[in-house]
Amino acid sequence: IKRDYPVNFYTPNFFIRITLFLFSIVLSIAAYSFLLLISGGFEGGNIGWGIRTLIFSGGVGAVLYLIISEKKAYCAGMDDALAYILTGSCISTFLLFFYPIWEHTRFETHIGLFFSLPILAFASIYFTDRILTLTTLGALLHFYFLCLLEIPFLKPLLPFLCLALGCLLYYYSKTFKVNFNLRYWAKCLEVIEMASLFIIYASLNYFVVRELSIELMSLQLNEGEDIPLAIVFYIATATIPLIYIVYGLKKKDRTMFRSGLIITALSVLTFKYYFSLGHHEITLTVAGTLLTLITFCLFRYLKTAKYDIGLDAEDDDGIKSEAEAFLLSQTLKTGNFTNAVPEKGMDFNGGKFGGGGNSGSF
Repeated sequence: IKRDYPVNFYTPNFFIRITLFLFSIVLSIAAYSFLLLISGGFEGGNIGWGIRTLIFSGGVGAVLYLIISEKKAYCAGMDDALAYILTGSCISTFLLFFYPIWEHTRFETHIGLFFSLPILAFASIYFTDRILTLTTLGALLHFYFLCLLEIPFLKPLLPFLCLALGCLLYYYSKTFKVNFNLRYWAKCLEVIEMASLFIIYASLNYFVVRELSIELMSLQLNEGEDIPLAIVFYIATATIPLIYIVYGLKKKDRTMFRSGLIITALSVLTFKYYFSLGHHEITLTVAGTLLTLITFCLFRYLKTAKYDIGLDAEDDDGIKSEAEAFLLSQTLKTGNFTNAVPEKGMDFNGGKFGGGGNSGSF
């Protein structure tokens, strides 16, 4: 398979990728500075800056296209950095040209987000990048939240409307994830899936709801008072992590299981914030001890698989050995053996390793 379907992408290791990423950013800053130098410095107002940024965007796009199409760079650091710079410069170009039209209106942030969203979404789809996907999702959530704040009678329903958005995002990310035609965007859909789980949790988290109610709706709480439906948010803060963990284990859903583990810590911090014993060092020590004991017990318990969950997952070597055994068995069944006759000029003589070595005359 590797011989017949070679992958010609250039994907270096993590450290080289970081180095190339930083190198590309420095080069881009230098290129934009040079463009400023030859175009008259900081003069020209919004239109002048917009023209410079448009030219810079075209140059970055051309270089990025060549790196991807000619050099076959994939997650190589250079393509990542240039994709982010190109997306940011395209948004900046648009805002520099058109922002003065709505600059002094009360909807300037709304309009800016509305016109930035298509650029972010296109970049996420075109480059299949997870960070761009997360940025697009953040911009969408921000725009949605700001629009809801403009409708007074919807303000008390903000937690439940954000919950509805999270549920919709989760449903469609799971639906699209199983579509084979969208397999190239599987990682992006996984990011949306995990982010939507956090949106669902944050929408009903007691700390988030209480603090935003005080900040955005000017809710005044005297000592001993609580927010409306406080018991609902207390229950949701405590139970949603458990639901994620149990459902993730039951359905073998790693994304939901890991999200449940993370927000369990957030739930503990939420209750700790409002119901603190005052001895942080004792709390941390006890919590660390309990987590260590639970981890140790789970490792012992899952050493042999229980309910199809265990620690003995197949590694690459196991998969390779199974594939080799399968191919060998099929060959034995069909009798598809041929005596290997070396090509002319390719007789591997010499050496002391069962014919695997060769003399210096090769």
